[in-house]
Amino acid sequence: MGVKQVLDSNGNPVLKDGKLVFVVTHDKTSKVDRTIRVSLERSFVGTPLQAKREHEKAKEEVRRIIWEREQQGCSWGKLVEKFGYAYEMGIGFHEPVSKATAIDTSKGLERHTQYWWKRPASDISIADVKALLLDLEAQGMSKSRRRAIKSYISVAWVWGKENGFLKGNPPNPTAGAKVGRSSKKGQEKMPDILTLTEIRKLIELATVHHHPWRDIWAMALLTGMRSGELYALEWSDVNMESKLVSVTKTLNVRFKTITTTKGGYWRSVPINGDLEGLLAELRVKAQQRPVEERKYILPRFKDWMRGNQARILRGFCVAVGLPSVKFHALRACFATQLLQSGVTAPTVMSICGWKDYETMMIYIRLAGIETKGATDKLKFITPAAAMAHVVPLFGQRDEP
Repeated sequence: MGVKQVLDSNGNPVLKDGKLVFVVTHDKTSKVDRTIRVSLERSFVGTPLQAKREHEKAKEEVRRIIWEREQQGCSWGKLVEKFGYAYEMGIGFHEPVSKATAIDTSKGLERHTQYWWKRPASDISIADVKALLLDLEAQGMSKSRRRAIKSYISVAWVWGKENGFLKGNPPNPTAGAKVGRSSKKGQEKMPDILTLTEIRKLIELATVHHHPWRDIWAMALLTGMRSGELYALEWSDVNMESKLVSVTKTLNVRFKTITTTKGGYWRSVPINGDLEGLLAELRVKAQQRPVEERKYILPRFKDWMRGNQARILRGFCVAVGLPSVKFHALRACFATQLLQSGVTAPTVMSICGWKDYETMMIYIRLAGIETKGATDKLKFITPAAAMAHVVPLFGQRDEP
């Protein structure tokens, strides 16, 4: 940093129009905001004394740029960092929020506003927020999630302004930025699901290809348990005498801890012949794992702990020509197959841990048990009319 004379490969001074060539550089970080750093480098032709004077000009220019940036307040990235810590610690907020809410907010801002990171927070405009929301909509993000991202931006921005990190009096960039359109009110998307034939094909192909997640998928299909519940399942939860698996805990992916189930209560899943055979296989495999992992029924994959179970299942399904479904769809498969086999809805709710009958109705409709056979007695097409359409498929009839 400073003044450096330019030399050629032989160590001789480089000349331009008979004058010496210098490189003038200056680098400085703001004492007010350490994220503000300005570097300046330029070439100069002249005498050493003139080069020193040019360096003083460069220093002055760097100081001016830093001062201007300080007046704009901290960058958006620095604001989000400060906000995230304060939000989680409850510093500067009227009402404390849960740690989960604080983490979700910070992660949402980091993921979706990353390209604002180095910009002054006070420069973020309504147009920027509108452009972001339109981009998220184009990516297929739901309206509720877009509304949440907009809320995250607003909360962080207001906190920054109240705590003096935004200079001047800029308007809230989320004001007037509409979330956009969504699907028609009341429109329900049909859940992804596999048929019985596709379920069998999934397990068969996973076995043939020795896929490491084969046992996990099979357990999900035979128990209807959620991903986190399967991850936390231990051998102590299995009672082979009563033929029951106790579901008492789950993995919290966000905090990497084992907690109570989603509903906060335990339940039991019956062990049928297929599940009994699978458990026998898994008990043998468990002995091949490290000692500290042997108490768990299923293997401990890093991708599972990171919440990548849906991506892995989708990838395999696409590779073998099956419908691309989420991991949670295996739970839906379990429920619909039980309903189609004649198990009552209250029993399925008890096994799967649902308390909301509206949720159960989704699977009842998928199973078709309410409407199955309802149209069998409708006879609108007479046998003669039916034959008039069927016979020509096998050749032309002789003219009378």
